[in-house]
Amino acid sequence: MRADITSVTVALTTLLSLGAVGVSAAALADDDRAMGRSLYEQHCARCHGLTGQGDGPDAKRLIPRPRDFTAGSYKFRSTPSGVPPTDDDLFRTITTGLPGTGMLGWSELQPEERQALVSYLKSLSTAFAQTPVAPLELSPEPARHALDLAKGQQLYKDLGCAQCHGTAGRGDGPSAATLLDDMEQPIRVANLTQGWSYRGGSERGAIALRVMTGIDGTPMPAYADALTSPQDAWHLAAYLQSLQEKPRWSDRMLVASNEGELPRAVDDPRWVAAPRSDVRLHQLAYDDSAVVLATINAVSLQAIANEKTIALRLTWDDPVDNREPTSDALAIVFASTDVTRTIGSLHVWPAGDAPSLEAWYWSAADGRMRVATVKGFAPLAMGSAATEAAEVEAAYHEGRRTLVVRRSLPSKDEPLSLAVAAWEGGHVEQGRRRSTSPWLPLVFTSTEARR
Repeated sequence: MRADITSVTVALTTLLSLGAVGVSAAALADDDRAMGRSLYEQHCARCHGLTGQGDGPDAKRLIPRPRDFTAGSYKFRSTPSGVPPTDDDLFRTITTGLPGTGMLGWSELQPEERQALVSYLKSLSTAFAQTPVAPLELSPEPARHALDLAKGQQLYKDLGCAQCHGTAGRGDGPSAATLLDDMEQPIRVANLTQGWSYRGGSERGAIALRVMTGIDGTPMPAYADALTSPQDAWHLAAYLQSLQEKPRWSDRMLVASNEGELPRAVDDPRWVAAPRSDVRLHQLAYDDSAVVLATINAVSLQAIANEKTIALRLTWDDPVDNREPTSDALAIVFASTDVTRTIGSLHVWPAGDAPSLEAWYWSAADGRMRVATVKGFAPLAMGSAATEAAEVEAAYHEGRRTLVVRRSLPSKDEPLSLAVAAWEGGHVEQGRRRSTSPWLPLVFTSTEARR
């Protein structure tokens, strides 16, 4: 199919370059849409449906649900609220995708193929039949020294942003759990501290544009008419950008050495100097054979060890402190064998002659940490396999959880790896419906900790 599409593209390009006679603009547009339809059926229909109504066979498995292209309502645009996007807007979304959703980026397609998809998508809705509207133009961006973060913070408060996004921007505002989109599906409010997960771009200009245009189909309104000065969009964008926390992604768990007593409290000042390993969690899980998107998307790990014991501090963002009826939870799974060679993640769980693993399961319901030796993961997720309790300190503040636990170290010649799983009770995550990390080998920053 790719060869046929490419040959059509080459033929059209050649005709245009030669100034071919008798090839009307309408015919070229029809050919472009025909190419787009072929590409759409190959790459897009499983989610968005053959007719573009967001009802493909995979649609019910995705959160958020795929767009209904026939409605002509698009979230990420440079146009005013209620106005269809420009061709450049559609081309950009097709190219980059939308982080944290089932919408992949299709940058591997040729530019003319992506443009053909744009043409076909527009043919699915009468909304594009109206006279095109020019993109909303932002005022010139102020110099960095002229950006007023204090004013941006006040605007954040005055415009009611914290009602959804929370005081610290972690998506934990009082209205967050009640919001629905235009398909009556729950909205997961953006965590503004995670710039790497912004769907419309994390640059200051992209944020300012989002403030002005809003996100159609969601409770996020356009503020173009609410701002008293065009420069206010830039001040607010600068403040929102200041909330972003730079991640320190790692494929290993860094452990600092300490000769004395290890920290027990979540706010012990020694954690400030401890190395941090940030890890993305795999959010796709299985629930009754359907793929669902779990909530927790990352965890930060810190560790300090002396010659016998290791203290672990885990921090992750969780929008609501859920305890009943389904509680938030987190598990740490330790392996003293080199599991990284055989298990890519906790999604691919061992069977048969799999090694025994030490699992620590913490639940917000009672705040206890339970420990068990397991070969399967599901029983522990329900808390039923625990045989003993471990010392733990937990805290929750403004959409962020922190745990500190302590564990004895194996002998210095014995490898130790860990993996993490997290459940968000507000979305009834339990059992196999969870976020999981890959296996992380522990790497000691000094031999002093393992003498």
